[in-house]
Amino acid sequence: MSSFGPYSPIYKTGKMFFVSGQVGVNPENDRSAPSIKEQTKQALENMKSLLKSEGLSMSNIAKTTVFLTDMG
Repeated sequence: MSSFGPYSPIYKTGKMFFVSGQVGVNPENDRSAPSIKEQTKQALENMKSLLKSEGLSMSNIAKTTVFLTDMG
């Protein structure tokens, strides 16, 4: 999975992994989902995929931060 910016989508330091820049874009077609609900689901699926690539799951997550650009 590629990133949408100048950063690694997942990296490890010590025993901790950091996932960054996950958005609601399908990596198979580079298209954004039409609704916020579908974008959120896709972003979480993208995160699950990255975690799985390192032998991890959503249960290994300690903290998340979400940035919203429009709450209207």
